[in-house]
Amino acid sequence: MELIINQMPNRRILSSARSFLHTALALKDMDFKNSSTPLIVNAAFALELYLKSFNSDKIFKNGKIIKDKNGKKIKKAAIYDAVIDKPKIRGNEGHDLLILFQGINKDTQNIIENVHNIKSGSFEEEITEYKNIFNDWRYNFESEPKGLNITNLFTLLNTLDEAASKLEQKS
Repeated sequence: MELIINQMPNRRILSSARSFLHTALALKDMDFKNSSTPLIVNAAFALELYLKSFNSDKIFKNGKIIKDKNGKKIKKAAIYDAVIDKPKIRGNEGHDLLILFQGINKDTQNIIENVHNIKSGSFEEEITEYKNIFNDWRYNFESEPKGLNITNLFTLLNTLDEAASKLEQKS
């Protein structure tokens, strides 16, 4: 039996997103000319993982909820073989930032938009400009990716990190 919960945001995916963000920030502090591709790819993957952390399931394989002697569920107690954190949107669509954003529930989208509106315009409109950034930049030697604004890219990342922090406080 699988036990499935929706943890908002998913802590393991969020931790990975923050690791890629910190790597991108470290690369940003270096000589940008020689680190632009790794910086952008790490930032792009961080964006993707932040968005996936807002729309994923935590699956407990062969899970069983523990109950007390009266048959009442014991809060946060279960036995399981493995834990898998699975984004709901995967495959080729899993790199499209706009599809990932639109797959998030409306309440979470509103939190993201509200955080972002303080910094600039509509998050959804701005993420549209970067929707294929990971695919465009990871093999940038195969074609010429369009230029992008690094400041805007990090504004989007800061928005998602702040929104994730707000959601963590609620749960």
